[in-house]
Amino acid sequence: GNVKAYLRQNREVKIVGVIPEDGYGACQCDRCVANDKDPKDVFRPGGANENRAKSNRYARLINAVARAIREGWLAPTD
Repeated sequence: GNVKAYLRQNREVKIVGVIPEDGYGACQCDRCVANDKDPKDVFRPGGANENRAKSNRYARLINAVARAIREGWLAPTD
């Protein structure tokens, strides 16, 4: 809802950043951990092994926002 409201009020905006909170904290509600292999995996530091649980959560978030605004929202490109 917030992204749609922002885009409605700011028609000149072409790019919207969807950025989760920084750091090691992460939501542990049932909905957020539903697709994690291990609910505590999201707290594992990144680095060489990366943190796939957190990356997957980011991808799901960004895709959900994109799907919500795609149809009927984006003006056709010339």
